[in-house]
Amino acid sequence: MQCPKCADKSLEERLGPQGIIVDLCSACGGVWLDKGEIYHYVRYPQRLHDSMVKAYQDTAPGRRPCPRCQDLMTMARFPAPGPVVDVCAKCGGNWFDAGEVQAVQGMLDQQIRPEERARVAVPARAAAAGLAALPSLALRSGGVLLFLYGVLAAFSAVIVAYLGLPLDFIFIGSALALLASFILGPWLTDLSLGWLHSFRWSDPADLPAPLRGFINKACQERGIPFPRCGIIDDGNPNAFTYGHTPRNARLVLTRGLMDALEPEELEAVAAHELGHVVHWDMLVMTAAALVPMILYGIYKACMRRKRSSSGSRKGAGQIALIGLVALVLYYVTEYVVLFLSRVREFYADRFSGELTRQPNRLASALVKIAYGLAGKRRESREGEPLAQETLRALGVFDPVGALGLVAASLSRAGAPSKENILGAMQWDLWNPWAGYYELHSTHPLPAKRLEALGRQAAAYGQEPFVLFDERQPESYWDEFFVDLFYLWLPWLLAAAAVFSNHLSGIGGPQGWWGAAAGWGVGNLLRLWFKYGGGFCPDLNVCALLKKVKVSAVRGVPAALQGRIIGRGVPGFILSEDLVLQDQTGFILLDYRQPLALFQWLFAMRRAGRLIGQEVSVKGWYRRAPVPYLELRSLTAGGEESTCYSLEGQYLFTFLALAAGVVGMLGMF
Repeated sequence: MQCPKCADKSLEERLGPQGIIVDLCSACGGVWLDKGEIYHYVRYPQRLHDSMVKAYQDTAPGRRPCPRCQDLMTMARFPAPGPVVDVCAKCGGNWFDAGEVQAVQGMLDQQIRPEERARVAVPARAAAAGLAALPSLALRSGGVLLFLYGVLAAFSAVIVAYLGLPLDFIFIGSALALLASFILGPWLTDLSLGWLHSFRWSDPADLPAPLRGFINKACQERGIPFPRCGIIDDGNPNAFTYGHTPRNARLVLTRGLMDALEPEELEAVAAHELGHVVHWDMLVMTAAALVPMILYGIYKACMRRKRSSSGSRKGAGQIALIGLVALVLYYVTEYVVLFLSRVREFYADRFSGELTRQPNRLASALVKIAYGLAGKRRESREGEPLAQETLRALGVFDPVGALGLVAASLSRAGAPSKENILGAMQWDLWNPWAGYYELHSTHPLPAKRLEALGRQAAAYGQEPFVLFDERQPESYWDEFFVDLFYLWLPWLLAAAAVFSNHLSGIGGPQGWWGAAAGWGVGNLLRLWFKYGGGFCPDLNVCALLKKVKVSAVRGVPAALQGRIIGRGVPGFILSEDLVLQDQTGFILLDYRQPLALFQWLFAMRRAGRLIGQEVSVKGWYRRAPVPYLELRSLTAGGEESTCYSLEGQYLFTFLALAAGVVGMLGMF
């Protein structure tokens, strides 16, 4: 966006100390705030909203173009004793000159202007420092496998030594099952591709000549055979590889990928997939997956033996304890396997950059793939949810991460740009919740991959495609721990009630009724925190997505206007969620009711008819990690649909609290 005062100066995105992205002109010091963005800076937005509505009734023609929509802005006096500012009647944004920012600041609770800082020429700095070598992949993978099998061996030894439980059948059964999966997996994947997709095997001669030559040269250099190639005739841009070893690897590309990327970008994606082949990722991940599989088998066996056991209560308790420990270790090792998967994705990215000597090619390809995956999700009316889900873990990009990246970056423009991506990366790299969601993913956060590729390019003396060099203004861990506190508060109070009753000698059912009462009190406080602030100011998608301090627990009340462009899951008639787009971006609308039946009825009876209509919605903006608006109400064509999920949660909470109190009084 261009500065309306300087005309030839672009606005820069800076993050203020409140975790809100501000569009600032470094030349004149002016600030652009999108529609409703100013409400982020006050504790009670309704007071400011009422004052602004009254003050903005009297306007005069202006001469400055709106940075967002290019229409001429009008001039209006900010609520007294505020200055005269520029207001866009079309998009609702406000422009404040440097002096006007200072004049308005006294009326707000938080500072608007971010702190000035000096930037360093990162490419030159990175080139001088050189490219940091990644730890040995063999050592890291070997260390992870050693840890996994060490945990399994130690746990097995404890079981055999203290309980004498036979584990041979569990080990042998799990190993045989995984071995069969490893041996048959590639052929089963071949069959599933043919059944669920428009898939065909392709002769190398059918590939684009530059890509064929690149793959052939890379395979000769690395001493591996040319992989068997397949093409999926689908618009989703994606690529993946599978097989047993480098000797029989398959490389699959989609038609959407080949159409979306430039030849050099396509080569970079192919190099990434060849990195998985060269690094033996298929075999390593199979070996790693065996450990959690065995631990889960031990858990299931213990639970079955406990239920069928006719021995002493002590023996049954020991078996249950072993099963519980096995379940805990299953989750621990499962997260370790996911960590190993993310590590190997980073190494595949580095391999692509080293092979092509142009890391920017893969970075630009990843951005295009992200936009393509999200675009397919938005535009498709007839999708293949099951078919697409089968390829999610195999793909070069996680579609959920892609949607989060694109939604945040599109909030600043209608097309991908490096500035937009940098803005979108801030939540991924700074908010601790992003790391929490990454723990559950097979792929690293998109922002981390782009940052690593940018530093690799800078080390090669190249201008990075995107390089995140923003200085984090503050730590966001305090908000994260507050969020966790309220998220767990019901269970903490329930546990505290049980512990208190135990110390007081209160046992039996009366003690558990106390836990129900404690849970009810905690959940009331959690709901108050999660849904606090009843007033929903008018904002646009861009203003919402500039907020970094947001999570699934910490929401922002908001009202939006825009057009419904599709369902949350394209082509799925039971998808009650919708996607809204305004002139600044798009966002997922999360439709919730106390009972799933009412969600299905909305999906079948009204959701499809809303596509293409202009709507007004109210709710709470959240991010987990995809930005979404949890709906309170949706209005279209004079017909309003209200979500009663909040009332349902309050009703259940009050019932639990009342039952707990009555039970504690001995009335049950």
